Amino acid sequence: MKFDVHLDDEQINKIASITADKVLETVKYQKDNNDWYDREIKNLKHEIQARDSMIAKKDFYIERLTARITELRSEKRGND
Repeated sequence: MKFDVHLDDEQINKIASITADKVLETVKYQKDNNDWYDREIKNLKHEIQARDSMIAKKDFYIERLTARITELRSEKRGND
């Protein structure tokens, strides 16, 4: 099957314009989508850093309490 289509310049320009608009819209959508993913990744990294900081503080606090408990036990044994 063969089709012979003849378009005048106005029709070709209209098709080109519509195609260009669709391409630009697709590019804009993809850019917005990528920007959203970039923001989401940045937010997740921030959450991970906050959790890492909390874990480090907790570990430091546990070490300080363990040292204090050991110190108090030594004092108590010295007093007995």
